[in-house]
Amino acid sequence: SWAVAPTLQQVKDTLIPTFYEVLTNEYKLEEGTDFEINESNNPQIKLLKSRQVITLRSAHRPERMVGPSISHILGTEPGLWPTLAFQKCSSRLRCPRAVTRQEMHEGTHEGLGNYYEQEANFDEGVNEERNAVRVILETEDNEFLPDSYGRNLDRIYEHDPQKLQSYKKGIFVGFTRGTAYWE
Repeated sequence: SWAVAPTLQQVKDTLIPTFYEVLTNEYKLEEGTDFEINESNNPQIKLLKSRQVITLRSAHRPERMVGPSISHILGTEPGLWPTLAFQKCSSRLRCPRAVTRQEMHEGTHEGLGNYYEQEANFDEGVNEERNAVRVILETEDNEFLPDSYGRNLDRIYEHDPQKLQSYKKGIFVGFTRGTAYWE
């Protein structure tokens, strides 16, 4: 399996702490007994009982995404990935021993015209033609965020309604404007 973030720093700052939190708090696993985390330049998480290895990859250098046949891909912030990263991931999703091969991406949209938008921009629900499911969550749906978070987004992006709509409502909208000067 691969877990992919836009950069190696995001792998270290986001993916590793999230995996650690989920494994220890949700699955009640113990580091050293049930799993190991290697935070080197080739970070991995090893689930010791099942011998599953989750390799944490950066989409920043997609030409380096070569080699193994994998069964699962977890992607964070795919709107920031280059097209080649999607292609490399999908071409590795071929493990012959896997009963199911799956790909799951989460993150905010980063405008229109990128590869992620072309692949994921369909109505919420099941898309039989693409063999895909899209779930749209709004910022207000996250019960763990303080109310001030939404108000802060309003303040930061009040000048840019497209980004505000994307980041708060979870929909694809264009981020470009027709003129050089917004004001």
